Amino acid sequence: MKPTLKLSLLIYLLVISCHTTKNKAESTKSSNTNASVNMEHDTFIKAGYKLGLVEFNEEGKCVYTITDQSTNEVYDPVNFMEIAEDDLKNDIVKVYYKFRPLRMMNRCDDLQPIEITEIKKRED
Repeated sequence: MKPTLKLSLLIYLLVISCHTTKNKAESTKSSNTNASVNMEHDTFIKAGYKLGLVEFNEEGKCVYTITDQSTNEVYDPVNFMEIAEDDLKNDIVKVYYKFRPLRMMNRCDDLQPIEITEIKKRED
């Protein structure tokens, strides 16, 4: 074989092996992140939290609503402004939450009023 062909083949193999190692490192990092999110998710579910989406609506009496992701029930959190942190007061935010139903007249049509006891932002 010619020396230039051998050198070209060697350089090609080195480039491919470096590229493969880089991909493995990136995939390991993303799998570690996914595992920690899943552990956090399981911890909150076992602690009695529900999965929900907080939605902002400028119109009407119910400025914020929470949609339960397992039942698709939509709630009217009457104490949301007092209990929620500023990062939860965006358009749509995924949350873990605990609540208790309230026995009061509905402020908005077809929305059950609730009192939020605990709420945490989800990172997934």
